Amino acid sequence: MTFARPRQPLALEHVLDDPAEVHALVRAGSPYFSVQRYVENLDQLRALSEAGQEDGHGGREARDERAEAANPRPMIVAPWFRGDWCVPGQEPVAGVERFLEHPAFRAAAQQLMGAAVVRPQQVYVNLNPPLPKVDPGHVDVPCFRGATRGRLPVWLLQVMHKSELFARWYVPTATAVSWFYSGAGGGFTYWPDGPDAPPLSRPCLSNTALMGDNDFMFHAVEAIGGSERDVPTGLSLAATLRATDDGYVLEDRARDDAGQPTGATLERKRYTRDEVRLSVSWKALCFETERDAQRYDDGEDALDDEQILSTFVSDLRARGIAFEEPTCLTSSSAFTALLTRTYRRAPRVFTARA
Repeated sequence: MTFARPRQPLALEHVLDDPAEVHALVRAGSPYFSVQRYVENLDQLRALSEAGQEDGHGGREARDERAEAANPRPMIVAPWFRGDWCVPGQEPVAGVERFLEHPAFRAAAQQLMGAAVVRPQQVYVNLNPPLPKVDPGHVDVPCFRGATRGRLPVWLLQVMHKSELFARWYVPTATAVSWFYSGAGGGFTYWPDGPDAPPLSRPCLSNTALMGDNDFMFHAVEAIGGSERDVPTGLSLAATLRATDDGYVLEDRARDDAGQPTGATLERKRYTRDEVRLSVSWKALCFETERDAQRYDDGEDALDDEQILSTFVSDLRARGIAFEEPTCLTSSSAFTALLTRTYRRAPRVFTARA
């Protein structure tokens, strides 16, 4: 599997016998926080997606990087919210078993990845109020032996993955994305033939799913809602989406006349249940053999920070790039910017084929 040739996704129908069950989980997992809380600045956001760029599709336009480093632009926070219903090391949300132990997901993952061992690890939900398309395409956060999102920041894992310097340690992961939304828009654009080939567009069909190789297959959420959508602006990373009995409340920090947070909470907007696009993602580690699974469990040939840093440093020097070597992986914002710039990888073709 490569970025140019990801495994072809499998479509699944009828995810839940009673799709309304998903709303009980939404209530149990509330409130939900901005997906951008995983990053601290635009350079880290660029490692995950080209959404931080300013041209029509998120591609990089020429800019004075020294000036930007001295006067970094603020990161615009979109009304896009996420919650973890089940992640290793945390108490799961009650009722998440209906997704985590889904037999059709497990069977499809085994088929897609050719795996002898399939281990469901994570279930999370994205909640999208009406919003234009803001993501020109991304791949999911990978897992490596010795380097997981429980230990390293997600932006760094993405750079490692896109650099292709750590393929030997990569743990194949299957992802099922299921949708629960019947409103306008909200389709799913995906690049099954790689980021340099035309993508496909799948309508948001409620209670269906797509099992995919999403660490390698670029994908994106399409515009949500109708043309008259009212999108709140000026949100902070403290903004939350709280589920109610029949909808959602978007809340954020209140600010004084000088624009400083006061500590109080301000209601910014209310949404009906049908206005918010729900997608539930299920992830499983997939091992081709029992021996591969045992190596992962035993920590055999596991990456450590020193090895990751030395690998990047050696590759950058081989490329003839001048830079100041940081004391550790995440200690230098300039090194972060260099990594995201050097190992950039994103879709280049955006017109979906028929």
